[in-house]
Amino acid sequence: RLLLLTYGAVSGLMFSLVMDVWTVLWTYRDFSMQRYVAAMLTAMPFTILYALSNVIFLLLFAKSFGEKMERIHIKYGI
Repeated sequence: RLLLLTYGAVSGLMFSLVMDVWTVLWTYRDFSMQRYVAAMLTAMPFTILYALSNVIFLLLFAKSFGEKMERIHIKYGI
């Protein structure tokens, strides 16, 4: 379970870092490390929110979602 929660938090962080690259490229049409760092710092509250919300949703729904996925796996062999 700890591994799943860690994966959720890291996924939220990585999502934000990738989106910051996209933000810099979309806004300025070229990549600059200074602009990327500025975008990362500006997006820091959202980055924390992505990671924290992933962990909270996994805590709330991982068991029931996992049970449903297991039923689909058994029933359809997927």
